[in-house]
Amino acid sequence: MLDNVVNVPIAPIWRRSTAAKDKHARSNSGTSSGAASIPGVISGVNEGSGISTGANSGAAAPASRHAWGPGRLEWRAAFGQRVVPALRAFSPELMLVSSGFDGGATDIGNSKLDASGKCLQGLDLTPGDFEWATGQLMAVAARCCPGRVVSVLEGGYGTWEFSKKSETGWDISRETLSENAAAHMSALAGIGPRAS
Repeated sequence: MLDNVVNVPIAPIWRRSTAAKDKHARSNSGTSSGAASIPGVISGVNEGSGISTGANSGAAAPASRHAWGPGRLEWRAAFGQRVVPALRAFSPELMLVSSGFDGGATDIGNSKLDASGKCLQGLDLTPGDFEWATGQLMAVAARCCPGRVVSVLEGGYGTWEFSKKSETGWDISRETLSENAAAHMSALAGIGPRAS
């Protein structure tokens, strides 16, 4: 039974790898773009992902599996370069998807404290990212196991919000979680892109 399982881990994307830091330091010298002040974004290009983030779409940096930094574009690159090809090569007869939404922007599960106690955000995925990833999985499934995809809710907690009704002054809103889950379900059902 275990011979029929493929698991494609993506390393935690909380901090930049050494390769990405070195590449950023070399690429950032002499740039005057406002985007250059954002780690991993040089002249409209998201380093290490091979995905352009601006008008310079022809100048995308070559992808390196060891240079992914934090954030949603790096996650998309890792998903597209590791998960999708591994699934295609494996050609599953049934796809079980553990649908975790805790990587969504502002989700409680998407942050952690660093050694100094500073809060760091993680992937900051949008509903569009969840819809895109599900669409990628469905495209693979259409070729190898049409109609045989099972999605199970795995994570996603909601967002802290101020509340006068709560004893602590804080409550959890599930609005963003539900938007992420709805985007996933839309792609899973083949309904097509949702209005953003």
